[in-house]
Amino acid sequence: NNNGTLSNAVVSISSLSDPLAIAVSPNNYQILVTDGGNSQQIKAFNNATGSSIWTFGQAGGYSSDPAVTNNKFYFSDQNTNVRGSFIAFQADSSFWIGDPGNERVMRFSAARTHLNTISTLPHSYSVEADRNNPTRVFNDYL
Repeated sequence: NNNGTLSNAVVSISSLSDPLAIAVSPNNYQILVTDGGNSQQIKAFNNATGSSIWTFGQAGGYSSDPAVTNNKFYFSDQNTNVRGSFIAFQADSSFWIGDPGNERVMRFSAARTHLNTISTLPHSYSVEADRNNPTRVFNDYL
């Protein structure tokens, strides 16, 4: 409200497994949520009605296949300390998401086309290069 108090909820969002981050697009049209748990997906909802607009990412993330792709995420895991994410919009409605299980930050266009990835590796005591293909480097499980 204009006096600083909170109003009653106007929009309700459902069908989330484990919401970890939320952001509203610059045009105020959609709400994005990174959903962990059994989902491991990015979900978009209409900011006026709360209805689902789209879901992006492979359901379950890496629970059935370890291949790293630009449409598979690792937002949380009940068995490890992986838990968390973020969403940050840019003025053109492209957005960045945090994918902590893969130690990466990814940028997507408003149409969900992969634009950039920033990968990081924390401290490690186990790094190895493939002797037959030195462009392949392994660190922990990555």
